[in-house]
Amino acid sequence: IHPEVRKIHRLADPPEFVFTHVDDSALLVEYRSRRGLCVLADGMLAGAAAYYGEAASISHEQCTHRGDDACLMRCRFTPAVEAGAGRDGD
Repeated sequence: IHPEVRKIHRLADPPEFVFTHVDDSALLVEYRSRRGLCVLADGMLAGAAAYYGEAASISHEQCTHRGDDACLMRCRFTPAVEAGAGRDGD
């Protein structure tokens, strides 16, 4: 969606994401934004996992709030243990 935002709003400065597949249950997410809203990205990842019936364990290996150039989140996904979690429980 961010490329479309840039087409409409020439001066928009949306965040940038780079996703790297680690293995069948893990993903590295690099987040870059001058706004520093990595906690929002964290919540979106956790919410998407819950929607699909999985739990997300997210660790912030790098963070701009600690002086790093970008935020790097390692996400590990496991099946949710709660009955009715995710889409099938709707």
